[in-house]
Amino acid sequence: MKTGTFKPTQDTADTDTLVRRGSLTDPAGDGSGEEVYAFALPVAGTPWHLVYERSAADVNAPVLPLRLVAAALVLLLTGIAAVLMLALWWRQSLQDGQAMTEQYRALAGQVHAQRRLLTSVNDTMAEQITVTDASGRLAYVNQAFATFAGHTVETCLKSRLDELLPRVIAKTNTVWDRRILSGATTQIDGVAQVPGGEGMRWFAISKVPFPDEAGRPHGVVTVTRDITAHKQQQERRERVLKATVRTLARSVAVVDPYLADHSRHMETLAVAVARTMGAGEEDVQTLEIASHLSQIGKIFLPREIVSSPDRLSPAERQELERHVTFALDVLKDLDFGLPVMEAVGQMHERLDGSGYPNQLSNGQIGLLGRILAVVDVFAARTEPRSYREAAEPRMALDMLK
Repeated sequence: MKTGTFKPTQDTADTDTLVRRGSLTDPAGDGSGEEVYAFALPVAGTPWHLVYERSAADVNAPVLPLRLVAAALVLLLTGIAAVLMLALWWRQSLQDGQAMTEQYRALAGQVHAQRRLLTSVNDTMAEQITVTDASGRLAYVNQAFATFAGHTVETCLKSRLDELLPRVIAKTNTVWDRRILSGATTQIDGVAQVPGGEGMRWFAISKVPFPDEAGRPHGVVTVTRDITAHKQQQERRERVLKATVRTLARSVAVVDPYLADHSRHMETLAVAVARTMGAGEEDVQTLEIASHLSQIGKIFLPREIVSSPDRLSPAERQELERHVTFALDVLKDLDFGLPVMEAVGQMHERLDGSGYPNQLSNGQIGLLGRILAVVDVFAARTEPRSYREAAEPRMALDMLK
């Protein structure tokens, strides 16, 4: 270990502390020599100071490792603190993540449970349910549709809807889907016929858009119901009803042979007038049935009144007018599903209120009743009777004016 040097000098300040400075023994005298630590004390009775110097490098030599150790210790402590903070943050994040994971797990469980419930409900339905995307590919099908298509649900979900439908309705289905996706309509309802090994099958089809987050049509939800049994029952009912109508219409001929021909003539004229006026199919069907049954009440009247060639007396006229009441009484228990009774009941009403049986006028008389009233008079005038010849159609029209 190097020792310090004592030097007497006048060029120094009083100090009893250790300071770092340039050496007094610096040969150049410009402070460019080595640095030293100096300690100066005055010499009593003289202007001299006794200065003790020691090289700064020698003094710092044992301190430097301590500095390095201290710096390393500070870095280590700082690192440990950072690791602890990171660990705390990680733990908190992990706890938050676990909590969030649990929340998502619970939410996913609820969604899955609701999905299972919805699937269970849909799979018990007889209706076929499908959801297609904008390209027509199936995103969801229930068991009823899979059974109809002859595939598993998983296989159906790998296909397009039109690939699984019978060719006879696949094209129509595509056209309807395009209308829904274009926004041209928000619902389409229709009926499709599909030939099969057991005969014709009927399906009622309803389509609505499946919207995206912005509410725009993103896909199509289709619900299809097999209405074959209902359609067959309806057709059987219609056949029975038509047979009943024909039987009742033929019974009128027992009273007056001309009445049966009159009913058929009325039907032809009424249907022609209705179609010319643009009436719907239900109105046309109503007029067909009502025309056949318009004279049914007359079978309950005395034949001499119904077929009398002479002008009827007021009493006979009053008796004749009862045929409408008789007709309604016969028809009241028949379920036509159409306003047949209303049309028959209003056929003899007149716009000025002079008709029968209820003296209805103008707006109280429906369109079908008015059509029957006109064709009844026109047909009666253009048909021959035992007591007169048939009038020319032009003459009959002039009478209607």
